[in-house]
Amino acid sequence: MSESAPWWEVYRSLGFMSGARQEQTLQAWARMFEAEGRDEADLIAAAYAIARREKIPSFAEEHLQALRQELRRIDGERAHRTPSVYNRQPCALCGDTGVVCGLPHLRYLDAGGYWMASIGGPEYTQAAACDRCTIGRSKPAGQMCTLTQYEQENPHWLAQLNYHRDYRAERSAALRAARQDPAAQHPESAAERLSLDKFFQRIKDRMSKTRAAGGVDDSEAGSETQAISFNAGTATDRCQQYGAGV
Repeated sequence: MSESAPWWEVYRSLGFMSGARQEQTLQAWARMFEAEGRDEADLIAAAYAIARREKIPSFAEEHLQALRQELRRIDGERAHRTPSVYNRQPCALCGDTGVVCGLPHLRYLDAGGYWMASIGGPEYTQAAACDRCTIGRSKPAGQMCTLTQYEQENPHWLAQLNYHRDYRAERSAALRAARQDPAAQHPESAAERLSLDKFFQRIKDRMSKTRAAGGVDDSEAGSETQAISFNAGTATDRCQQYGAGV
């Protein structure tokens, strides 16, 4: 049997399902396994594994069940195999998982460079395949964009996460203060307004510092991330725009 023969011909050469109708059944299975993305080499390995069994399947449904059992075994062995790819140092971006999680979602960035989660909007995030470490580069990205592709659309993600962390801290502190005020009729709205006022004022202060330093604020954005060019409005305008309830 030629090495280039399809798996179902190898299966028939082993003495399994050699009838004319059974050939049609095997070809139908071949199309089914191809649609499932099954590798030809795995199917041939499964065929030989069935041939080594003490009890050989008799009927078509038993053959199909045996093939699926061997394919599951092959998948399990591959999953538990010790990975040959590793990072010399733990990856600070993906934690050696190959995926960077918690990135600001590209659909929830406004024209001014804001992540909407930091201006009263939904806190939606997305993931990207890490292409900065050995483990990440060894894994197929699939439909997921790589971190490099993500940064082409949103190069300021690290600064956005830092600002969002500060925003949440400001809002929590403002909410605690508003709830302790007996005159506050709507403590949540008051806290939102107060925290956003402080947040945008801090952004303006940072941007002044960034412009004076030549465009990069190393203390907040990190050495590889430029500061965001914010187009800051008032807190009330931002809350009304994104429905923050003021």
